[in-house]
Amino acid sequence: FEGDSDRLELIVEAGTEAEELIGAERRRGRWPSTVRGLSAASCPPRSPPESLDELLELGRGQAAEAEAASDPAVIALGRAVGAGVAALERGEARFQLDVLARQNQRAAQSLAGLLLPLLGALLAVRSRASVALGAFALLFLPGIADMLLISSGEQMTRWDRPGPGLATIWSAQAGLLLVVAAAWWRVARR
Repeated sequence: FEGDSDRLELIVEAGTEAEELIGAERRRGRWPSTVRGLSAASCPPRSPPESLDELLELGRGQAAEAEAASDPAVIALGRAVGAGVAALERGEARFQLDVLARQNQRAAQSLAGLLLPLLGALLAVRSRASVALGAFALLFLPGIADMLLISSGEQMTRWDRPGPGLATIWSAQAGLLLVVAAAWWRVARR
């Protein structure tokens, strides 16, 4: 645009993109073609942020610049950007907690998958005179308690209580390991 005129001059250099644009103009049917990626010469295009940290820093900077402006619309826009940055930061923290909770839950369930059959075998060896179903009935209660504690710890970790949540998950595994060690000691004593 030049001054107050409505005239726009589009200079297209020769190349593949130019040929695609010209070809699109010729093939244009009912709807006008769209040229993407245009910017004014005084406003060179910015490359998009490559990481979330860069995006957050860019948003914080733009929000701070807008607060110093005198135009109320710019200030309102800056506050909206600031609110968006804050929401993005909260979302990132929540995502990190979800990942932490899921990793620990899966690791604890894998460990329980090793310890519970071992405990079942030790109980079966210890009580060979009784019915095998009785040994597995005894195993059922610690298995259910372990899964409940793992699930509770995962939920606590997800809902912004990572310390107590991880302690709950791994204390369940420590308890199960102690029960296995006690059963092993009793079997080995015979």
